[in-house]
Amino acid sequence: MAKVYYKLSNKVQDNGKSNIIVWFRVNRTLQVQIQTSYAVLPKYFVVLGVNGGSNYGEIKVPNKGKLNYADVKDTADTKTMLQDFTNKLLKVCEVVPSSELTKDFIKSSVGVFERVGVQDITFAKLKTS
Repeated sequence: MAKVYYKLSNKVQDNGKSNIIVWFRVNRTLQVQIQTSYAVLPKYFVVLGVNGGSNYGEIKVPNKGKLNYADVKDTADTKTMLQDFTNKLLKVCEVVPSSELTKDFIKSSVGVFERVGVQDITFAKLKTS
């Protein structure tokens, strides 16, 4: 069973946000780190633990009444998009034979599956990209 960890990049953008790094562990020998374009304010990223010397966590959407609605909506949208990205990564593991599953294959398939829905991900579609 594949495991997914989210980590926050140390680099902070001009708008105060940091990109989220996805650590995707398919098995003991196959682990992939993917830098995503999804960014969140560090105060909305909650550290849950340590894995391999790095903190991992999740996005915590703030309560609507405490902050600017735009911050709440932006954080919620980022969390939803990140979950969709994760579901697509897991789908890649389901449809690709284990003999074909490599770091390079997973990284190259990211560009393909960002353009399609989870239900549309097939091995044939990923292979032709």
